[in-house]
Amino acid sequence: VLAAEIKVFGAWIDLIKHPKKIAKGIPSHLKGYVKQHAFEDAMYRLVRKDPDLALKTLEKYGKSSGLPEENLLAIARKAALRKAYKYEDDAEQYLEAVNKNGGSTDDSLRWHAQIAIRDSNWTELLEVISLMPQSEREDKKWQYWSARALEKTKRSTMAQKIYQTLSKQRDYYGFLAADRINADYSFNPKSVNSISEKELVQKYPALIRIQELMAIDWTKTLSLEWHFLFKNAEDNDLAGIALFAHKLEEHAIAIRGMALAKEWDVIDVRFPTPYKGVVMQNAKKHKIDAAWIYGIMRRESTYNHEIRSPVGAIGLMQIMPNTARFIGKRIGAKHYSKNALLNAKTNIELGSAYISYLSDKFNDNFVMATAAYNAGPHRVDQWTPKQKMEADQWIDTIPFTETRKYVKAVLEYRVLFTSILNQRQVRVKDWMPAVG
Repeated sequence: VLAAEIKVFGAWIDLIKHPKKIAKGIPSHLKGYVKQHAFEDAMYRLVRKDPDLALKTLEKYGKSSGLPEENLLAIARKAALRKAYKYEDDAEQYLEAVNKNGGSTDDSLRWHAQIAIRDSNWTELLEVISLMPQSEREDKKWQYWSARALEKTKRSTMAQKIYQTLSKQRDYYGFLAADRINADYSFNPKSVNSISEKELVQKYPALIRIQELMAIDWTKTLSLEWHFLFKNAEDNDLAGIALFAHKLEEHAIAIRGMALAKEWDVIDVRFPTPYKGVVMQNAKKHKIDAAWIYGIMRRESTYNHEIRSPVGAIGLMQIMPNTARFIGKRIGAKHYSKNALLNAKTNIELGSAYISYLSDKFNDNFVMATAAYNAGPHRVDQWTPKQKMEADQWIDTIPFTETRKYVKAVLEYRVLFTSILNQRQVRVKDWMPAVG
């Protein structure tokens, strides 16, 4: 009995180590529980190595494996998503088979919808959105794409109603919707009421310590003081503390405080313009928009000049040391150490020069250059379609979730900073030429 068991589990382990063997069939000496789980384990590993072979194997041996239908659908979904990440030509048909046969998840529906957006398959897009949970359908992203699809399928009246609702929001989709109906943007700025500074300091003595720590530049202790202050403060005082931080030019802290207070419309605190002289100087020098520099700075660091990312990016504009060396040589600057990148002036100079370089590389296409700042120019080259695609379609089909969010945020911020710096309204569509 022991020898037979060793043989069975040896075969199971062998399939896990060499999952392509499952494509030749399930070993005959695997039965029942072991047969099901050995097949499932091998298939998940095969999906990672070769999703096409996994789908063929699933079609051929899935039923005879004895696995429940929901398990088979989960394997098919995993393989379809692997193909979707690379936008392979047949990814949509496999996602459709999963999503319309009870195997859908938020991920599979989202990727199915993204493929429909990328392919301008508007009827399919509406159908996929209808399969999403109601909370997902009500998300601004899918509301906007429902309207786009309705507009493209000659149902303009329904589309216009959605655009009108969205256009009242101060965000990326609100601005896009306003552009579709030529409506003014809704900035909706507001101020907050708070107790006086004197009362605030009396109530929270930590504010005195914070000012003293700032005076002697004890940054680590200062950070801890802010953390514990926000943690222990009353909810009604969070916005007041954020205003106090703003006056101290502790902008990252002020932005965090307003977020904790859920005061999203206090624009002057949430979108300040520090380092204005340096930003304006470099915008002029590198022939780029100052609002673009601020948009990237706000997204990258929220003005924390000492921040370091887990992957090694440093400072206000989150410059990688290799990028600093590359750009430094291009602008004829001296070698930069990592510590030099913590200097605000140096960081803004290099970040602005890099934005300018990317803008030139991508023929002044703001959307592609901004994506490249986040994900790297080589990836944007890989993602560029052969045929021209409308920019909103391209942005929402960028394979990296982080980069999709990044580009949308910087577009939104650039609108706000243009209004703050120049006292004029610009349209997002003016920065969104076709991609391809």
